[in-house]
Amino acid sequence: MDWRVCNIIEWLEQLAPANWAEGWDNVGLQTGSIHQPVRTVMTCLTVTDAVVDQAIAAGVDLLVAHHPLIMHPLNNLSLQSETRLPLRLVQESIASYVIHTNLDVAPQGAGHWLGEALGLDNMSLLVPVDVDHIYKIAVYVPNTHVQKVHAALCAAGGGYIGNYSCCTFASSGQGTFRPMAGSHPYLGKKGELETVAEVKLETVVPRSKLTAVIESMKAAHPYEEMAYDCYRLELPSRLGYGRVGRLPASMDLAAFQRLVETALSTAKVRLVGRECSKVRKVAVLNGSGADYINTAHECGADVYVTGDLKYHDAQKAECLGLCVIDAGHFATEILIPNNLAAYMRSVADKEDVSLKVLVAKEQDLL
Repeated sequence: MDWRVCNIIEWLEQLAPANWAEGWDNVGLQTGSIHQPVRTVMTCLTVTDAVVDQAIAAGVDLLVAHHPLIMHPLNNLSLQSETRLPLRLVQESIASYVIHTNLDVAPQGAGHWLGEALGLDNMSLLVPVDVDHIYKIAVYVPNTHVQKVHAALCAAGGGYIGNYSCCTFASSGQGTFRPMAGSHPYLGKKGELETVAEVKLETVVPRSKLTAVIESMKAAHPYEEMAYDCYRLELPSRLGYGRVGRLPASMDLAAFQRLVETALSTAKVRLVGRECSKVRKVAVLNGSGADYINTAHECGADVYVTGDLKYHDAQKAECLGLCVIDAGHFATEILIPNNLAAYMRSVADKEDVSLKVLVAKEQDLL
């Protein structure tokens, strides 16, 4: 069968659901149709004319980009304006999909990849965010319909904990009810107290899936009036920007600088702030991380690796006594297309899907 854009989007949403993106961001499908067949995918950091040229030459069906191609409403569609890129993709029947801040905060996303590239161990979030609250649902089901309701809960998006699906807990008990005038009971008679062997089925649901899970649960449940509890859980965030971790062993700053340059394939790093004698604890954040200099200092990092620092940012780091390696926006994010490609190849292998995944050759855009 033909593999389609919607199938690739499903893979990408397993890594970083679109609802994890910031409210100001514009992620998801930006050109093309979810029904387009896909044989070749290309990943990139930013859609440029050079990237589109490569995609056309390689017969690419879907372009997966980190930075949004369309960020603001378009005033026209002209090859002589900034709209030329989406227009070229439409003319060439190339679909494009953006995975941006949702990938930045994903547990196995951009921040994790940057920390991994620098060899950090025991990584934790630098800037935790709470974009999708988790709820607990407990529903009371007669024994005859436990499997049906369980399947409905999981199919609609309930029961996911990390890399595990269909996570539920069931406990047995007895339920009572008395059908009254106007009711149409599945069990029992009007006016008589009924006792039924039931199971309390519990699971967790993200806020984004809550309505769908409840509707699916109601459709599978036999009772006219379904009894269930629903409440928000207060849990530590598992989503966030950047990472904090430790090197396997301490090294001097010059050696760590060389490590960064090698790992990120750049010789353009800048040392700002106050230099340290030894580096062991490191904070990292892809792209523009100047807003989190205080955070990196407060977490006890010896060095903060990020990009796009300005003059006053460097002054702040100096005052705090924090050493910062500014590797640039491009260098701290160029790992993303390669890791996205590796992820899609891995899923394609598991699904036994014939899919060609390419990585665009992009010039340093510092």
